[in-house]
Amino acid sequence: AEDLCGTPKDKIQKRMVPGGHVGLFMGGRTLKETWPEIAAWIVKQTG
Repeated sequence: AEDLCGTPKDKIQKRMVPGGHVGLFMGGRTLKETWPEIAAWIVKQTG
């Protein structure tokens, strides 16, 4: 997908976390650990 969007490569972040499709959005560990990191990264980028 990164080749199909206009975002510069140096601005794309990738993160691998254990779990399946639903677990990515609803898993307890993901909600506690991964999404806060994603939110902090977004806030940092939008400054």
